Amino acid sequence: KIKPINTAMSAVGKAADEMGDDLEDAGKQGGAMSDTIVQGFQQILIGIPQGIGMALGNALLAPLKAIMQIVPQAVEEFRKLDESIRLTLEISGAGASSFGELSQAILQVSSTSAATAQEVGAIAQSLARAGFSMDEIKDAMQGVVQAAEATGT
Repeated sequence: KIKPINTAMSAVGKAADEMGDDLEDAGKQGGAMSDTIVQGFQQILIGIPQGIGMALGNALLAPLKAIMQIVPQAVEEFRKLDESIRLTLEISGAGASSFGELSQAILQVSSTSAATAQEVGAIAQSLARAGFSMDEIKDAMQGVVQAAEATGT
């Protein structure tokens, strides 16, 4: 009984690693894109007198730099949530076809509470480990999050 679970877990781990690599590449491409945009703005500002150009450049580039720093973080957060959902599906015995259903339920609970999607995903995973079915997990998540919020845990 354990060997099929180990095989499934290995497959999930491999798929998550591959997806992580793809998401990491996407994050790097986002960083490269931001560098290109910054260079473009710098080229535009070359023709403007230096003092004014520096002020305009800093004003234009500061928000852009901040946004581009967020992209790799967002990609990493998505990767972690994706991995958590896939592991929950494997533990619960639900197929990959339930991925969208579970991810929607997690996002719904996280959007109506103080819990992040990753935290709700961890709750779903814990419920799966406790033997809950997919329907039971979806039904229980909101209550578990509300109890955690009420108790400050």
